[in-house]
Amino acid sequence: MWNKMQGTKGLSRRSFLRGAALVGGSAVLSACTPRVVKETVVVQETVVVEGTPQVVEKVVTATPPPKERTTIVATTPLPVENYDPIVYDMVKALDPNIDFRMERTVVPGGFAEYADKIITKIAGGEPLDLIFIAQDQMAVLTSKNILRSLVPLLAADETARVDLEEDVHPVLMKSMQWKGDQRLIPIGWNNSLTFYHPSIFKEKGVPEPTRDWTWDNFLETCLAVADVKGTESDRYAYMVFPDMYNMCGWLYNNDTEVLKNDETDSNIDDPKVAETLQFLADLILKHKVAPDFRGFNAIGQFISGNLAMFPCSAWCFQAWKNGGLTEYALQYAPHRAGPYKTILGLIGYGMATLCKNPDEAWTVLKVLCSPEIQALDVNTQIPARRSVAESPVWQDVTGSVGLDVSIFYESLDYAKTQPNPPNMNAVVPIFERWVAQMFTGDVSVEDGVKGLHAELQAEMDRIKM
Repeated sequence: MWNKMQGTKGLSRRSFLRGAALVGGSAVLSACTPRVVKETVVVQETVVVEGTPQVVEKVVTATPPPKERTTIVATTPLPVENYDPIVYDMVKALDPNIDFRMERTVVPGGFAEYADKIITKIAGGEPLDLIFIAQDQMAVLTSKNILRSLVPLLAADETARVDLEEDVHPVLMKSMQWKGDQRLIPIGWNNSLTFYHPSIFKEKGVPEPTRDWTWDNFLETCLAVADVKGTESDRYAYMVFPDMYNMCGWLYNNDTEVLKNDETDSNIDDPKVAETLQFLADLILKHKVAPDFRGFNAIGQFISGNLAMFPCSAWCFQAWKNGGLTEYALQYAPHRAGPYKTILGLIGYGMATLCKNPDEAWTVLKVLCSPEIQALDVNTQIPARRSVAESPVWQDVTGSVGLDVSIFYESLDYAKTQPNPPNMNAVVPIFERWVAQMFTGDVSVEDGVKGLHAELQAEMDRIKM
């Protein structure tokens, strides 16, 4: 898949990165080569001088005992082969006495189920030091005292702190804080941008979307590019997903959101929430420019050109490449009211509160968050490191010649994460169940919003008890 990079024809991406991490970092390796080190200390001993005992100081040079080996265990939902052998070589170069092990926590569901699995493992006494987790599950784990504060480690490591400040957007770092306390270090992120086919716009004589397009502009565009007659060749304008992540982006761009009062109460009673959900439901049920989301293969339909616009992010790039799609463009989501915002989702690594060797775990965590390791998984997420996001590794991942990917990192200036309450695993299914019913027409938006608000507020009240 990765057979060419700038100045590295014929090299695989993994081989190139291993060379960058090990050959290019030869000074680090050389400095960390195991060697015998003499330790000089001053000791006191008692001697007898002319029959009188006296305490004197004596300089002693000796070889200290070897440092004990330390085992650090990290868990991830990703295939562990992604990290082999680069991460192990990098850890060994920094500290030969660390025995690092990456374990995979496999769950069939999403990050909510993954977080529940981590909680079960910790409760069962499994030795986990470092935990891969999504930002929307950070409060779930932190509220259960599973993730420790990284502030002391950052304060004691100026080199790492400055490196992160210079190479990671401040919004990404801040988004990994819980109540102002750094709990995770970001390794990757995604937002929701509008992918579209310029060829379809040209065919229909419709101007391509601009950054400042409004909901009215968006609806006009949908009506113009759609061609739905009830046949297999129908072309829909846009895909509406009822998931909370995408819905938050639409709500933010109408100056509203799911929760209020520092994420302690439902905000569904805000009239702008109903306005937003009605606008989207109308795309499906009234204007018929968006398909029924149930059973619709949005990825395949976009590749074939039977879907003109599609909300997605970096996780779609590999699908486009596999489907042979090389011509497409990107734009922000349309805007309605309030400050412009784009929805932001992150993943990162944190350290377990029960970690017995935080200094050694911090060494490994820095490797897992390094540019070399971030560059290993650029097919499904945007690298948190700007140096990787602007490198040939990331530029090549899109499969679209000449595509301007600067919009991704630029969008962080306007980014906002989805809610992150301690009961996130209960909030998401409540929200998505009600919104799905509104988008299928099983309940009206008016009734659905009332039902959603009542159930969501009851859930938020439950955790206040």
